[in-house]
Amino acid sequence: MARDRDNRDDEDEEDDRPRRRPRNDDDYEDRRPPQTTNPGSAKAAAVLWIVLGVLGLIGGLLSIANADLQTIVQVLVAVAFLITGIQTLTGTVSSILGAGIASVILAAIGLIVGVVAVLFGGAIAAAGAPNGAAAGVGGFVMIVGIIMLIGPAMLMIAGILAIVGSKKYLLWRAYKKQQAGSGRSRRRDYEEDEDDEDDRPRRRRRPREDDGE
Repeated sequence: MARDRDNRDDEDEEDDRPRRRPRNDDDYEDRRPPQTTNPGSAKAAAVLWIVLGVLGLIGGLLSIANADLQTIVQVLVAVAFLITGIQTLTGTVSSILGAGIASVILAAIGLIVGVVAVLFGGAIAAAGAPNGAAAGVGGFVMIVGIIMLIGPAMLMIAGILAIVGSKKYLLWRAYKKQQAGSGRSRRRDYEEDEDDEDDRPRRRRRPREDDGE
């Protein structure tokens, strides 16, 4: 009987022990170190956007004399990517996820067009093998198709990098805002302390008595 009572006492003591709280993923994220720098994937995507924007802008300006709707669209897209790349490097764009998704979609379209051009050129070259002129035309189309694949491939890489680094980019922007807010708060507190010192009553200077008195 005494043994049963001791066992019940031990069970009561175990029930009184504090339970370990189950692990929460949000608590784990809060314990992670802050993202103090712009993530490398976001910076790499920004550099690719800037390069593609500059190249597209140069190509559009070179053909500005024969400007058509395609040239205007090319220039506008190039300017958009150029601005997005610069804002991503400086951290002024709110999010890079949308630009990353748009890059992947545009790159997929460009890759499809480039692959079709390469296959079409290869077919022309194969069909016109006995004829040197036709084979030359087919080879030229293939070369143009291969060149057309370079830009979309770079854009696809930029889009994937942006999508991968979008979450860390948001964490970095949040850290920047937090640091800027704390800096303004410290500056405001310092200015208020200076104002308080200026408002304190000055101690009147005691007149010095003459030695002869």
